[in-house]
Amino acid sequence: MKVKVGNKIYDGNEEPVMVILTDQDKENIKNMHPDCTKYCVYPESWGEQEEVSAWMNGEYEAEEWPWDDEEPERDLSKYHLVCTCGACPEQYDVYEGEKRVAYFRLRHGYFYAACPWVGGEVVYDAYPDGDGCFTADEQEFFLTEALNAVYDYYEEEKEDE
Repeated sequence: MKVKVGNKIYDGNEEPVMVILTDQDKENIKNMHPDCTKYCVYPESWGEQEEVSAWMNGEYEAEEWPWDDEEPERDLSKYHLVCTCGACPEQYDVYEGEKRVAYFRLRHGYFYAACPWVGGEVVYDAYPDGDGCFTADEQEFFLTEALNAVYDYYEEEKEDE
């Protein structure tokens, strides 16, 4: 399998690639014509159908991609997670230094991150495959996404001060 993001193609035979499909994506792929080998999802604001088709065929390259803007590296290492329950539910207390800053919980296939603590604002939620605990191949992804949301929450809080 190959995955194209912007102008870069990632080959699953050379490096790990993963595609996370929604139920609608799976339905669309299931209904594809047998001769079709490409499936594309793009933001509505990205371009006209002709541009998308040209991009899919390797005939179009934008000078600048919206996602090419270099974001400063986030230092997520300032957070540490303490697993308080390994399964049913899988849950974590999240600390920055000695201060507890978030709570993560996965139960019945629903994962969420709340800040600053249980009952606080849900800053991230998702529906992983794991029911009461993550599957081995999804844990790092969802925990990292939740940590990014915690980071954003506290950055926005700083801006409001």
